[in-house]
Amino acid sequence: MTSQKFRTVEISDSEAVQKCLEILEAAARVSNFSITPDGRVSESDAAALLGVAPLTLRNWRLATAAIPWHRIGGPAGRVTYRLADLAAHIEAARESR
Repeated sequence: MTSQKFRTVEISDSEAVQKCLEILEAAARVSNFSITPDGRVSESDAAALLGVAPLTLRNWRLATAAIPWHRIGGPAGRVTYRLADLAAHIEAARESR
């Protein structure tokens, strides 16, 4: 397992993802985003948490499926993202810089 420096404290990748998840959950609650019992948010809420437009997130999904997603309600249903997957994506992007 690799690790990275974070505010002069050595932390593992999994600890970084967990900390990022905690921050995303807090941000979602402060913004009054609806979070499902299994930790999912809507596409528009996920985009807001990532700081991108919903259309950008949709394009990523269609082009690369970089972040795991789930469609609820069939082909025309609602797309959701797990906060844990968003946190993992954020931390993976941080490591590649």
